[in-house]
Amino acid sequence: MHHPRLSRTSDTRNAISSEALSHVCSYWRKVALGSPHLWTRIDLSPCRAVSANLLPRSENFALRAGGMPLDIFVTDPIGDWPASATLNYFIEAVAPRIRSLDLRIYQTTRTDAYRNTLSACLSHCAPGTFTTLITTREPDSLASTYVFFDIPNSETPEHGVGIYQQMHTTANEAVLLSIKKMYLHAFYPFWTSKAYHGLIELRLTPRTSIVSISEYHFRGILQASPGLRILEFALEIVNALPEGSVPPIRLDYLEVLNIRLMKHIFVPTLFGAIAPGSHPLQLSLSSAPNEGDPRLPLHTSSAIYNFFTRANVVVLHTNDFDKDEIVGILQLCPHLRTFSWDGYNASSEPESDELISHQRLQSLYMIQCEVELDVFPRWINLPALESLVFYRCAFYQDGESEDRIDERNVHLRLPGINPTMTFIEFNMPNPIEEWELFDSDS
Repeated sequence: MHHPRLSRTSDTRNAISSEALSHVCSYWRKVALGSPHLWTRIDLSPCRAVSANLLPRSENFALRAGGMPLDIFVTDPIGDWPASATLNYFIEAVAPRIRSLDLRIYQTTRTDAYRNTLSACLSHCAPGTFTTLITTREPDSLASTYVFFDIPNSETPEHGVGIYQQMHTTANEAVLLSIKKMYLHAFYPFWTSKAYHGLIELRLTPRTSIVSISEYHFRGILQASPGLRILEFALEIVNALPEGSVPPIRLDYLEVLNIRLMKHIFVPTLFGAIAPGSHPLQLSLSSAPNEGDPRLPLHTSSAIYNFFTRANVVVLHTNDFDKDEIVGILQLCPHLRTFSWDGYNASSEPESDELISHQRLQSLYMIQCEVELDVFPRWINLPALESLVFYRCAFYQDGESEDRIDERNVHLRLPGINPTMTFIEFNMPNPIEEWELFDSDS
């Protein structure tokens, strides 16, 4: 499947930079020590050898940050390590000031270290201050596994036994209920956790393994967070309810929906579970990755049609869509202003003569597409188009040619319009990677 990982540069400050600044000279040391916000990122490691040097520095950072909220980052060295550090005493000491926890697992044979850190945070943080939880299970030799924490004894997950790992914490329910943003990558509170209540942002993605959730549990999560503004989702929805048998969950404040990493066969079930409000919506989704696979049923699925009837889509990103699917989805988005077409490869099968048409579209991004210069201008009927951007595209004169044309030699004339055209080189950042749709960790 064509899903290029958007390698966005992290906006998180390198924790070493503030320390380095404090050693430049007496003036900058004074500036650094007098700027508490420079010291709010705390890096920790559950590996004892790494922690021996890191923990004293983290203690100094916490002191220099004064009373400011702290962002805790915990990760381990890739590969095996002989002994675990004890971090929960430090976590408990600074817990009232912790604003966010970012816990990243590489080594799954020492879950005690992660469990103790996570438990200390979720038990002792201050409700209202602690608002963001990021948990990631990175792939390793056990890449088929993922992690749940706090599965109730009465619950038997729909995932089967032995596929996932479990952790148990002593989480304080009030702390869980104070969380507003969760970024969960193959490392999740169980689906009935209070952590899913009252969220404004939720990103649920796997890593290399398949992670399933029943439609019942998925709907329960949506119902628990009616104020959800951002949803990224890439799990497989199993035990689907009969289409139309239950009404969708109203998400009146939804502004961002990213399902680009979700298998297209589950899209109708997801759309059938969501009733977006009138807020302008940014949407990212994918179709079948292979030419011979069934495509998205844009005009035959009542769940998809009903979703688009309600949704006010103003920004759209599509992945693996063929030309006729683009024609179809643009018809479903009458308010669209910005469109990114990602990963188009010229089809070996005949495509229809229908035009890519939209009366309001102002910006078109062609991302990593094959562009045939003889047919592309004849496809386009976009009278309001002001900007056309090509990023990492391969240009050919026609469908028979195998010789790529250098972008510097590309000359396009679009009938009736004269948009600003931009050609972005291969070594430059993706122009859409900073859109709110995308999380660099997904």
